[in-house]
Amino acid sequence: MHRLAGDGDEDEIEDRIQAMVEADYNPEQL
Repeated sequence: MHRLAGDGDEDEIEDRIQAMVEADYNPEQL
């Protein structure tokens, strides 16, 4: 579903950001 490398990178970055945000909210899960 990656039409452009930029879009794919943005999707991956968003996923990583969401994961980091969740980790910040729940540091015990780390």
